[in-house]
Amino acid sequence: MLLLAATYLLVTHWAGGRTPMHVWRRWRTVSFLTGCALLGAALLPPMSSFAHGNSRAHMAQHLLIGMYAPLCLVLGMPATLLLRILPATQAPHLTGLLRSRP
Repeated sequence: MLLLAATYLLVTHWAGGRTPMHVWRRWRTVSFLTGCALLGAALLPPMSSFAHGNSRAHMAQHLLIGMYAPLCLVLGMPATLLLRILPATQAPHLTGLLRSRP
């Protein structure tokens, strides 16, 4: 999670320097970092070991991993950020990949 968050921060910093007309909103970065933190908290040993013996903690872990963390990660708009930093010749390849069937 730390590597993912650090990469996102690096790309937002780089994108802000490349395109000064398009400001990357801080709430998007905060949302993405919150999603990383929620996912990390759900997978760390204190929560993980507690979830094995307690059904409430187990369901809290499910909520963090399956609902709250993905919502925060998506609100961070990582695909849009990636499309902003790609050159115009490579951006259609990424869009084609994102629109393809899994």
